[in-house]
Amino acid sequence: MEKPEYIRVPKGLENVLVDKSSISLSDPEGVLIYRGYSIEELAENSFFEEAAYLILKGKLPNEDELSDFITKLKKEREVPEEIYDILKTLRGKYLTPIDLQKIGVELLLAYDEKWYSQSYDDLILRAIKIISKLATITANGYRIVFKNLEPVKPRFDLSHSENFLYMLNNEVPDQFTSRIFDMTLIMYMDHDFNASTFTTRTVASTLSDMYSSVSAGLSALKGPLHGGANEKATEMLIKIKSVEEVEKYIAETLARKEKVMGFGHRVYKKLDPRTTVAKKLFEKILEKKPQFKELHQIMLKFEEVMWRERKIPANIDFWIGPIYYCLGLDIPLYTPIFAIARVVGWTAHYIEQIQDNKIIRPNAEYIGPKNLKFPYKREWLSKL
Repeated sequence: MEKPEYIRVPKGLENVLVDKSSISLSDPEGVLIYRGYSIEELAENSFFEEAAYLILKGKLPNEDELSDFITKLKKEREVPEEIYDILKTLRGKYLTPIDLQKIGVELLLAYDEKWYSQSYDDLILRAIKIISKLATITANGYRIVFKNLEPVKPRFDLSHSENFLYMLNNEVPDQFTSRIFDMTLIMYMDHDFNASTFTTRTVASTLSDMYSSVSAGLSALKGPLHGGANEKATEMLIKIKSVEEVEKYIAETLARKEKVMGFGHRVYKKLDPRTTVAKKLFEKILEKKPQFKELHQIMLKFEEVMWRERKIPANIDFWIGPIYYCLGLDIPLYTPIFAIARVVGWTAHYIEQIQDNKIIRPNAEYIGPKNLKFPYKREWLSKL
């Protein structure tokens, strides 16, 4: 049989187009578009529920469509008590909040009698279910396992962002905090074929269910080179006590050939457009919380030095992590919060993959040995 002619691609699939998508576009020149709208436009003029509808359905909703979508999201906020009971058994175990999200999402399948259905309407309803319940699992899972607190029942008079913060702290957030938080979720909502989204689509291409595909996306997001960067960047920044320490820190880090967290991106070489919005948010925070002015100056110095030394721009994680820090959110929650936004993109990509599917199965070039002879003869095996 004649061997097929393989196409060689760069390691990590860098600069390789693997499929078409109408969901989002990230451009090296510093552009991010969701369904035709720039991230700057959406973050400043939209809100979580409206942006989520856009990504899932491909268009902005009218008033009735938006009202119906919000109602459905609210209806799905509750999580079965049995899931909370299981999470309570995990206190003190070697888990991260992302692991709790994976466990919770997988358990949700057990309560969906049509989990196997691939009809478009069922997929949309399942996406709404996962988006809404993942926020509840994240907030209450963190309370149960890491804070040893009881879960907080969701409220149905609050927006998606308000309700998440309410469940997390058992306190309704002020309008300023919830709006800042809401805008960060929009910025994290999708980013074409990033590692976790491509993982989600790969699992979807096998015709596995949406719950399993989202769980796979969470597993990819857990890695520090992907979702964990916002936590690492924040941990790095709060160790720096003054602007004067920045030059030395960066010089020593680069001399050790280590990565300065929050800098560099596979796509953006000049500007991550989301940082433009995030910087404006940080300035608004400073108006309310001037105690973070030094942190802000340190961050600007990091950007200045990294561009001068390496021509590498800051990415969204460099700015979003500290924003969450200023809002009083615990650092271990930053990647899970990333997930409660990105799940909108994952579910949309799952649906898009299913609609025009071909199993994702690349080839590998084998570089190991061949024709080795097995060294042992075992009589007892030969008698079977």
